[in-house]
Amino acid sequence: MIGYLTPVSWFSRGFFDDGTARFAVACVIRAFQYLHARGIIYRDLKPENLLVTADGFVKLVGGR
Repeated sequence: MIGYLTPVSWFSRGFFDDGTARFAVACVIRAFQYLHARGIIYRDLKPENLLVTADGFVKLVGGR
């Protein structure tokens, strides 16, 4: 099990402050770097496929 994940309603949160937005984007970029290094193509990036862990890290879900 990955850990406790909660779906985030990205649209109802309004705006993130700059630090939070940068951290979220950095998590997604790091996930893409990880997948790319292993030859995996992820083509289903959308808000519904981003989950946030209890400690604030963004995780990619879905896709194959």
